[in-house]
Amino acid sequence: MTIVTRKGLSVVLALVLALLLMATPAALADPGTSVAINDGLDVPVGGNRNVDIMITTDDPQGIGSATITLTVDTSVVSVSGVTAGALGAITHNTAGSTTTIVSWTGSFPGPTGTFTFCTVTLHAEGGEGECSVLGIEVTSMYDGTLGDPQEITPSPVVDGTFCIHEGGVGTSAAIECGNAQEGGSDTVDITVTTSDPAGIGSATITLTVDTAVVTVGNIAAGALGTVFSNTVGSTTTMSAATGSSPGPIGTFTFATVTLNAVGNSGDSSALNIEVTTMYDGTAGDPQLIHPSPVTDCIFTIGGRQKGDVNDDDAINSADMQLVAQHIVHTTTLTGDAFTAADVNCSGTVDSADMQLIAQYLVGTITDFPC
Repeated sequence: MTIVTRKGLSVVLALVLALLLMATPAALADPGTSVAINDGLDVPVGGNRNVDIMITTDDPQGIGSATITLTVDTSVVSVSGVTAGALGAITHNTAGSTTTIVSWTGSFPGPTGTFTFCTVTLHAEGGEGECSVLGIEVTSMYDGTLGDPQEITPSPVVDGTFCIHEGGVGTSAAIECGNAQEGGSDTVDITVTTSDPAGIGSATITLTVDTAVVTVGNIAAGALGTVFSNTVGSTTTMSAATGSSPGPIGTFTFATVTLNAVGNSGDSSALNIEVTTMYDGTAGDPQLIHPSPVTDCIFTIGGRQKGDVNDDDAINSADMQLVAQHIVHTTTLTGDAFTAADVNCSGTVDSADMQLIAQYLVGTITDFPC
């Protein structure tokens, strides 16, 4: 009979543990897998920019899940949103300067090659010329092996840069909302506001509409002079330039656009504008400007436009107040006022409508669901 002393048993257990550890390989840097975040450059002051976090892998099992952190200088930039990429399911949390992003897939194998892990919306918090490192770190990553995912340590992991554009501070663009009866028309102004001492010298702006609801008719010149325009499909491109230096300063009309209602009563279309290029009025050396914000609006046929509860041709806090009063029963909205307040077309006016109007006012959304 063999007797094992306590000391001998300890030695045996230590040997067994060492063998187990030797049999379990640690996660090693995987030269076939890398991670990088795109740069966000030339972002206007107060503007947003979407950047992708990308994964590249030649692992035959693909990527099954990953946890990645993004750290920024919050005096320059903040994370305002995260949307899923190729893995599908995603969750995220921001604490201080660091956003932790977790994403995973239910498919096996997972995605391979180069794919988007997620898209991060970054908001410029700082001033002209300020930059921040977009520092990413892979906390964990596993391949897509079914039932036994293997840990991966990607290499390299490449950081990015976020920089705010130098120029264009105090410059914005907007389009008025429009409303007409069936078969009628309305005119809306595209306006530019700038505090640039050189004013605005030239600009190219596009207007995109739902052509089943509204079409673009005549375009009249504004403060920059003659507007040259061309419509292709649902998008009209407008360009104008002044020979004066400095150009117009303050708030002025870039163009007055005639909109023709071709849909039915109750139809609506977003009026989406985009500033393709804009230069100031510096003589001999015009400087590129990135206006922010660029504000869209809505064209409606018949009745009032969605959100304009008090029918004053504007969507503002007074409309949200009327919705709030209706919800708490201090007033009752009926008829066109009720229809205008029901911005999600749910058949009721409730807090969801008030929330949507609030989001519209702060620019989080530029159109209502219906």
